Amino acid sequence: MDIAEFYDADPARRGSREFEYGRDWTDGDGNRTEVSWIAATGELYAMREPVEPIVADMFGDEHLQRMPTRVVTVEVLGVVADRAELDRLLAGWGNAMPKPGSLSWVRDRLAHGPAAPDPGAGVSPDIAFEVGSPEDASVVVSAAIKAFQETLPAETTPALVEFHEQALVAGADPRAEWHRAYACARWAEKLVAMPTHRHLAMHARRAVEVVREVGITFGAELRDLEHVPFGRSVSPRFETELAWVYEAVHVANAVAEKSSWDDVPWQDLLREMLAIHAA
Repeated sequence: MDIAEFYDADPARRGSREFEYGRDWTDGDGNRTEVSWIAATGELYAMREPVEPIVADMFGDEHLQRMPTRVVTVEVLGVVADRAELDRLLAGWGNAMPKPGSLSWVRDRLAHGPAAPDPGAGVSPDIAFEVGSPEDASVVVSAAIKAFQETLPAETTPALVEFHEQALVAGADPRAEWHRAYACARWAEKLVAMPTHRHLAMHARRAVEVVREVGITFGAELRDLEHVPFGRSVSPRFETELAWVYEAVHVANAVAEKSSWDDVPWQDLLREMLAIHAA
């Protein structure tokens, strides 16, 4: 069935919390698949979405062509009522997902459980992020945490889980979200300004430009949450601001590759972002 039919078939699905267990699974034909779990029904489902074709307009510009919902198909892989049990069954899914035909790994785990002995059982290094963040969740902080999770060492998972729980209740006031994203730009700019990291300045070009522009126009310290700089659009999903977040994580990763994660104060950044609340 397609994604619209799937949700229409059971009203409990639409109103439920959902948690995503990765977007880069592949089926036997190599189709990219997203796996998510619905809390209200216990359903773990796979959603296959064809890659949008690139089309050229009359001016020669290229764009992604949007696909109709009917081509986004859903398959229920199994039902697991308890999320903790699901985490046990899927422990280590982050390592399994990139392999060819990896969706078969999920099917096998649901059918037979983890192989014994399994050192990862019950202690998964992977975080299942909530889909469609709840009303009180910060989109910007959640995006930063998810981006860090993809590159940080596995032993940092407990700290990331704690930050993620805080992000779910941090609020999504547009003004606060803008300042959280700007904190990322400022953090990246300061990180590459350090003498030992100046050679990485190219990785923070956007951040440096944003901080410089805001500093010239509004002063070096922009603290008033009631004010968002003119010309900086805060969209429903904060597309412009999220670019600053991802650049900060990119800078952090570049520093870690040259030295180590011990030289990257990523936890300080997340704490600073979570400390920003609506006025």
